[in-house]
Amino acid sequence: MQKLKEKNILKIFPTQKPHCTTRLVLKTLKTETSNRVVWLPKTVAELLVQYKKDQQELKEFLGSAYNDYNLVIALDNGNPVEICIVRDRFQKLCEENDYEVVVFHSLRYLSTSYKLKMTNGDVKSVQGDTGHGEAEI
Repeated sequence: MQKLKEKNILKIFPTQKPHCTTRLVLKTLKTETSNRVVWLPKTVAELLVQYKKDQQELKEFLGSAYNDYNLVIALDNGNPVEICIVRDRFQKLCEENDYEVVVFHSLRYLSTSYKLKMTNGDVKSVQGDTGHGEAEI
């Protein structure tokens, strides 16, 4: 927090546990080009719509016990999801389904490879989706 000096901070989330020395922070995007519109498979879009409905039902059920930070993906109580939770659940998903265990962030590169195949190697169109500044990936 001292290093950030409140620069580019949109939200500082309350600590979840007593004596916690770390804080979750929502920051602005690194650059203007970080804000992109990307292709989303229909199945993923449908899952997100259903998730939003489920989330709304949970908000109504929990009432004031739900911490509504207006997040797309949140814990059942509305709190932000920490990266370690995403990492652990992703690893568990891979292990339970006999998928190759990879680092979550590597999905960005896997997605790029598939997009290159789908576009017959159209590097420029894929570059825009991935946010890579240079065509060398």
